[in-house]
Amino acid sequence: MSAIVPVRVPKWGLAMTEGKLTAWHKTVGDKVAKGEDLADIESSKIANVLEAPESGVLRRIVAHVDETLPVGALLGVIADMSASDSDLDAYVAEMKDKFAAEAAEAEAPLPDKINVHGQTIQYLKLAPADFEGGVPLVLIHGFGGDLNNWLFNQAELAKERAVYAFDLPGHGGSSKAVADPSLDGLTGVVAAAIRALGLSPVNVAGHSLGGALALNLALKYPELVNAVATICGAGYGSAVNRDYVNGYLAAARRKDLQPVAELLFTDKSLITRDMLDDMIKMKRLDGVEEALHAIAKAALDPVALVALRDRLDTIKAPILGLWGAKDEVILLPEIIGLPLTAHILPDAGHMAHMEAAGEVNKLIEAFLAEKD
Repeated sequence: MSAIVPVRVPKWGLAMTEGKLTAWHKTVGDKVAKGEDLADIESSKIANVLEAPESGVLRRIVAHVDETLPVGALLGVIADMSASDSDLDAYVAEMKDKFAAEAAEAEAPLPDKINVHGQTIQYLKLAPADFEGGVPLVLIHGFGGDLNNWLFNQAELAKERAVYAFDLPGHGGSSKAVADPSLDGLTGVVAAAIRALGLSPVNVAGHSLGGALALNLALKYPELVNAVATICGAGYGSAVNRDYVNGYLAAARRKDLQPVAELLFTDKSLITRDMLDDMIKMKRLDGVEEALHAIAKAALDPVALVALRDRLDTIKAPILGLWGAKDEVILLPEIIGLPLTAHILPDAGHMAHMEAAGEVNKLIEAFLAEKD
């Protein structure tokens, strides 16, 4: 029985309670490798690929295409050929309802808030049950995002360390009024939050604008930063696509936002109606439009972002740079000669940490394991 591995409906983000199975990439009897694409799952927020949790043979499929199941429900079973059919049948019969019941009873962690520099910063902490220390990881989302952008990453990375995902000022559940929307101003808020939570030194990972903030944090506050990872990060010499920024700022309806959101993903099928609705709802909150316009003008200033590249060699912390080769928001920069470890993800776009989550998580964890 120890050779039997369940394939379950994943929980992507705090709000996910069920998932719709939209495709199987394997059939019963197929060999699968750990991390290989196994099935497509669609939640109310986003669609994504479910990767095989372990290597083996797909011995049972118990959920069918177009079936909607609660988080934790059994989809199938991976096992080696030493597991007998009777063992598999008994396992499926016992676990089919048990996993879903366990998931329903589990309490999802809720975000918390902290006041720094007169602003409220929302954050979500995840950590291993037996966590006893070590260097924590801080996640910083990009322009227009929030801590939910890490829904495919935070839980996985939190298997080895405490991981804190922040909402930047003007975003998510943080204060909508932004005292200083510049790169240095936002970096100062992140630094203050790290200090207030007693986390330093930290590892820090940032996406897009968050990547520039992570680099700037290491530059301006070297005592706080142990190592830096950026995903499609700004600040390496390539300016942000202003068509994306201006289009996002101008979009007031779902149909206006659709072509803008498509610039984020190589796989356009990841964009769901609910995702677009959530983005529009956030933009309509009091103070958000003003905050986003201020940040777009100040923190996304091309001169300020490009200038970061010239100062990378003064950053003491080691840097990991990950890029989606098909990014349409921040083009792949000239990375030869940069003081960093670089990886190009060939099939990913700007949201590489979503489109290639498994690979991104492995690269970040391997990098941090060497630097802790």
